[in-house]
Amino acid sequence: MSQAIARTTPNILGEPSSSTSFGLLPELNGAGPKPQPASAKRRLVAASELSEGSPARKAATSDQKQEINRFMQQLKLPVNQKLLARERGEEPAAGILTYFQGGGGIRTLDANRLNGMEFYFQAPHARNIEAMTAKVFRGESSTPAAKAVPALVRGLQVGKSISYTDSNNALVDGVGTKKGMNTLDKDHYGLIGAWTISDHASIVVSRPTAKTYELTVKSTSVAVDKYDWNTGDGDDERMTIVFDQDGAASGLNHAQMAAAKQYGAKDFWLSGAMTTETKYKLPAEVMQQMLAGGKPDLKRYRVSNRMKPITDTDTLRQVITRAYLDNSGKARSAAVPSASQPIRALVFPQAARPARSQPDDSLPGRVPAGQPVIPTR
Repeated sequence: MSQAIARTTPNILGEPSSSTSFGLLPELNGAGPKPQPASAKRRLVAASELSEGSPARKAATSDQKQEINRFMQQLKLPVNQKLLARERGEEPAAGILTYFQGGGGIRTLDANRLNGMEFYFQAPHARNIEAMTAKVFRGESSTPAAKAVPALVRGLQVGKSISYTDSNNALVDGVGTKKGMNTLDKDHYGLIGAWTISDHASIVVSRPTAKTYELTVKSTSVAVDKYDWNTGDGDDERMTIVFDQDGAASGLNHAQMAAAKQYGAKDFWLSGAMTTETKYKLPAEVMQQMLAGGKPDLKRYRVSNRMKPITDTDTLRQVITRAYLDNSGKARSAAVPSASQPIRALVFPQAARPARSQPDDSLPGRVPAGQPVIPTR
């Protein structure tokens, strides 16, 4: 279960400032909402203050149902989708839009973008490879069938090879570690938060010469996560705002976001899958160090690293389901998707920019620095 807290500044909280009028959106494509009437302002302020000092509600009351439905309809407007993308980034906005679209099922990330993430993919994938190779050679594998591998490697003759299979899962928790992420990781932080990279691999160990060993790791790598809304302390202060065509605002707090499932919003499974092939050439003394319990850095000896997206629908469903089965019932795990669940892409904002850039504080209507920072999911 993702626990991401994507911090974003709403366009309308507090009193109007000289640079931002209450209820105004930036003019997008020449057509922005009009200033909202005073009654709409009172409703929004009342919604913000409704549960101040009290626990967040875990279910919507009858008088909130209309507001939730209005909010869900307003999210379909391009102006609100573009606002979400600008304020939170396209990937976090895609999570919100997909959730409120109500389609559920399995939603996949583009494998090429997944491969470009150092924090959310490259590093955990490397940890999995280390566990499926170096730890195996040290006799530390958690897979019973791999216990015999060290002895087989010790007895490997020149020109011969052995092969085995193994699997490993690496949890990646982004909360509090955003500083160490690359640009793609940061862009996806509000969508992912925390997930697991699951690897199933076939490993071949060969000895071309007396002085070298070669490792070839062919793996299927799958991201495992469930995108849902969960409630907790302070959720009454976490607000998302959208507008209708006339500029009237609707706002839901975090607990009401979870309650929207009663009216059509749905949790969905977030995934991504690819095949990878990584080759290493190790000096014989390095292999002997590992067999003796040493922990050399395998990355120094990597000679090639290839990835290929999984595009075949049946294969994609097979590897995703296997990864979810591996992680079902574990801490922060996702439920196993059923065979009937569709596999689709995320719902990205309409007219979204092709690439995320740094926020532009010069855009009209943007809240100036110092205004409240509101977490979302």
